[in-house]
Amino acid sequence: MKTLAILLSIFVSSYTYAQETIDLFILAGQSNAQGKKSNPNEYPEDITNIDSEINFYWHNETWAGTHESGSTGLWVSMGLQDHVLSQYYETVSCNGTDQTQYFGPEVILSRKLKEVGYNTAIFKFTRPAAGIQDRWKLPGEGGLYDQMKDTLAKAIQLLEANGDVVRVRGLFWIQGSSDAGNESAANTYESNLQTIINDIRTEYSAPRLPVILGITETSGAEFIDEIIQAQANIALASDFTDTTKTMDLGPCPDDHNHLTSVAVNFQGERLFDEYMALTEADTLKYAFFGHTYLWGGGGVRVDERIENMDMSQFDRVWLGGDICSEASLDYSTLEYINSVYGIDQPGNHWTLGNHDSRNGNMEWIEEITGRPLYYAHYENNLTTIVLNGNISPLDCENLNKQYQMIQNVCDTINSGHLMILVHHGIYENVPGVANPGSYGHSQLANWMANCYDSPADYLHTIYPMLVEVENRGVHVMQIMGDVGANLKSYHGISDDGIEYFGSGINNSYNVYYNIPITDPDLILVFTHILSTDELSWEFVELNDL
Repeated sequence: MKTLAILLSIFVSSYTYAQETIDLFILAGQSNAQGKKSNPNEYPEDITNIDSEINFYWHNETWAGTHESGSTGLWVSMGLQDHVLSQYYETVSCNGTDQTQYFGPEVILSRKLKEVGYNTAIFKFTRPAAGIQDRWKLPGEGGLYDQMKDTLAKAIQLLEANGDVVRVRGLFWIQGSSDAGNESAANTYESNLQTIINDIRTEYSAPRLPVILGITETSGAEFIDEIIQAQANIALASDFTDTTKTMDLGPCPDDHNHLTSVAVNFQGERLFDEYMALTEADTLKYAFFGHTYLWGGGGVRVDERIENMDMSQFDRVWLGGDICSEASLDYSTLEYINSVYGIDQPGNHWTLGNHDSRNGNMEWIEEITGRPLYYAHYENNLTTIVLNGNISPLDCENLNKQYQMIQNVCDTINSGHLMILVHHGIYENVPGVANPGSYGHSQLANWMANCYDSPADYLHTIYPMLVEVENRGVHVMQIMGDVGANLKSYHGISDDGIEYFGSGINNSYNVYYNIPITDPDLILVFTHILSTDELSWEFVELNDL
């Protein structure tokens, strides 16, 4: 997709407004996570100097735990790590060369993550020959795991001290061989590892945090098959956990337990591939279409570009109203709209515009969509309020019911995202944002939220509730669909932190009347990463979808 470069954050943004967002990945485990037998002379060539753009914090110990090395408590650039030179540690690579440095799978892994757009930071914490039962231990037991958590917290604080926002994106856990040598450790491995995974996900409020598990399958330990099965069981029980093989990549010929330098790099590629496969289903796309009717289409068609679009590229579709200029005149037109947008699907929504409702037959719309004309919907920590801005001030029953629905949602929501979909410009004078008449087709100065408040306008009824919700830490957004003829898009943030969008198209008018097109039609597209619950957005050229 081609994304427009826009001034003043009008077109591209995310919910985070800090200096920078850091994507942090945790690599933890035993010697093959460490890269114990790699040769520093075989460090992968960095032609583009990408390592200098990758944050790296590392803490590695000897198998005995008596010595350690690290990045001295600082974030540095990706690179080689120094060995702990002591009587307790073997410093010979796979080819028998004495070594004072080494590297692990984090090098290739981090480069590939950076190449696909992550602002990558790798936190590495390893110790050879360390089982969960004897050394890592469970949360709160004072073992390596607690030590890792404390070190990770300090590392994150260093990044946050710069004003950055840190999002933990994944855990790569390469460990288990030591537990395979003890029957008791093997029998409790599955529950112990699941406890660690659950704790990490809870600590960073990421219940869907992607986790990749790996182990040295050829270690020859007595209970290695039980450990492999335990990891497989954990992966089967979660859509956000997977396993990866290790030793088929190329073990050292002298011990069959550790990876060669070449294999370490292949391992990094494999971890990346597994992560991307795991997160593909973790990322959802939502598209908002407003004012889509086709000029010269007889009132029964949408813009031809949308008509021919593959809607399967979006997980959810939201309609901003004025979909066909005579949408409800004939039942067949509503069937056509459903064939284009799939508005009968639970996650797809339609906030009605004046063109959608001016011919009546609202019961047809309810029948086609399977929903009332205003309602609330919850899915994947995103609550959507679909408003009907066409309700007459004389229809107090529906006006008050709609307002009560808004109140009920605002009184009970305490986390996630709140999205309000409405066709019309129902607000004005919201502090910090432009009035809708300046960018859209409507600004209903006399719009009423209910029949009993005085004043009953948006600013004095709905807006204060949204501010309270925003202050609870909920991400609040409102999208208006009556847009397209004046401006193609709008984004503003109120003084209280609520995001307002305007999105719609209208260039079929130019085509019909043979008028030159000066600005491309834009579609508002959201990306929702479920593992971190991050919801970002961009305006994308319709012609590129």
